[in-house]
Amino acid sequence: MNFTVFNHVSKVTAGCETGVSRAALDWALSRPLPHGGWCPRGRRAEDGKLEARYKLSETISDGDLESIALNVQDSDATLIINQGDLEDDAFEAKKAATAAGKPCLVLQLEGQDLAPLIDAIAQWMEAHPIKNLNIAGPRESERPRIYRLTRLFLGSI
Repeated sequence: MNFTVFNHVSKVTAGCETGVSRAALDWALSRPLPHGGWCPRGRRAEDGKLEARYKLSETISDGDLESIALNVQDSDATLIINQGDLEDDAFEAKKAATAAGKPCLVLQLEGQDLAPLIDAIAQWMEAHPIKNLNIAGPRESERPRIYRLTRLFLGSI
């Protein structure tokens, strides 16, 4: 794995939902990269209760909007990995980043060579001092296979 793109990142922040957030957490766990973030009260996710191995804090509410906003707020920047239209959790993360004035990069994984995407991340990371990177995007139920594609993509960087 080439850590040069993420060489200044010291923590990955993500939510608990299936799809991009869970892929980011699993990727961080497989690397020497600390992780954290916020999840709804009760560690609720669409596939059940989030496992304890994921070091996330619970919000006061059991809804996703609070955890999305807190993950944006507590990080230096947000990377949204997406397919198709920006909807639901991915849209809310983009909206929260814009409202907070935080850098946000949206990458579309579909139908593209990975090299331009990796170059886009590298340029974005060079332009912003990012230590704590929030990684967000759609759930698996919204974009089937997005978990697998995200893991493959992050693993290729």
